[in-house]
Amino acid sequence: MSLRDQLLAKGLASKKQARKIERELKAKRRAEQGSRRRQRELERQRIERAEAERQAAEEARRAERAERAERQAIAERALRIRNVLLGNRLRPGQGQRFWHRSPDGTHLSELQVSSGMAYKLRCGEVAIAQLDHRGWSEAVLIPTAAAEKLRKLAPELILFSVEDTSGLSAPELAFHQRDWPTELGPHRATEADLARLRQQLGRGPRP
Repeated sequence: MSLRDQLLAKGLASKKQARKIERELKAKRRAEQGSRRRQRELERQRIERAEAERQAAEEARRAERAERAERQAIAERALRIRNVLLGNRLRPGQGQRFWHRSPDGTHLSELQVSSGMAYKLRCGEVAIAQLDHRGWSEAVLIPTAAAEKLRKLAPELILFSVEDTSGLSAPELAFHQRDWPTELGPHRATEADLARLRQQLGRGPRP
C-alpha cells in the first residue's frame, strides 16, 4: 500500500493533501536518484582523469627513457669512433702530395704523405678518414682494418679508401714484394727488369 493510501485509510490527510505529499516524496526520490547519478558520473570522470594522468605520466617516462638511451647511444658511438681513429692513427710523413675528397665531397683536399705511405694508400693498405675532435677536424691515416670498423660506425667519415685491390696484391704479381724504390714517379725499366719480366712470362733471354 502506498503512503497516500495509508494516509487516507488512517484519516490523517485528505485526498488533496495525500496527493501533495506523494508528489513531494516522488520529487524527493527523483532528486536523490539524480544526485546519485551525478555522483556516479563524477566518480567515473574522476577515475577517467586519474587513468589519463597515469597514462600521460607513463608516456612521459617512456619518452624520457628513450631520449636518455638515444643520447647514451650517440655518446657511445662518438667514443667508439674516436677510439678507432685516435687508437689507429698513422704518421703520414712528408714529401708526397696526395689528393682526397673533402668531407662534404665538393672538392679535393691535399694531404702531405711519404712516398711509402702514398704507395700503401694506393694499394688499399691504408685509408684516409676525417677526425672530429674537440672542435677541430683533420684528415688522418688509419690501417684498412680500422677503416672497416669505422665504415660500420660512420661511413661518411671515410675520405679515401681503395676497396677493390684485385690485381694489386695478387701473390703471383708479387706487388708487395717490390724491389724498386717506393715512389710514384715514372719508373724506367732497366735491363734487369726486362730480363725478370721475360722470365716470368716464360721467355728466354733476348738474342
